Amino acid sequence: QALNNLATNTFMTTIRSILDQMSVEVLYHGNCNQDDARTAATMIGNALKTSGVKTAPKESIPKELVLKIRAAENNDMSNDLSQQPVTLPGLDPNESNTAVELYFQIGVDNIEERVMIDVLCQVMYEPLFDQLRTKEQFGYHVSVGPRWTYGVLGMSFEVVTASRSAVEATERLERFLIDFRKVLEEMLPSTFAEQVAS
Repeated sequence: QALNNLATNTFMTTIRSILDQMSVEVLYHGNCNQDDARTAATMIGNALKTSGVKTAPKESIPKELVLKIRAAENNDMSNDLSQQPVTLPGLDPNESNTAVELYFQIGVDNIEERVMIDVLCQVMYEPLFDQLRTKEQFGYHVSVGPRWTYGVLGMSFEVVTASRSAVEATERLERFLIDFRKVLEEMLPSTFAEQVAS
């Protein structure tokens, strides 16, 4: 109903004001050098200027606060605040789906660790999906990916399922992480090099 009275010029004015507050951050890595990265940054900047979009200066972007999760002492997470589940009930009591996310906060952003996390997520993605989604049909959505939350690096493991409980999904993800550690330790340098190259 709200869209019925929306005029084109009002829409364009609103979109323009939103885009004028935009800020862009680019990470360019892989098979490239510093000149390639500078060229890409220039191309992106020129494309924005050509379109008439103004970008907000970095100083005008509000600072966001992120809660630092306290690390477990002596690697004992059995009774520690660093591993407290956050459970949110669904709005629909008849909903059969369950979503679980395991989030690991790694630390303040830096390029080296950001790239390492990207590679680790790439190495883990296919085995996680193959084991939990394809072979065990544990959930219809299974994934791992890097997280960047206002300058804080992390990793996120997700399972969405209509056939398992949140406890079962959490335990299965934790078991995968324990088992996968051995896979990483025994990975051949050539296999790892293929992952990095891709």
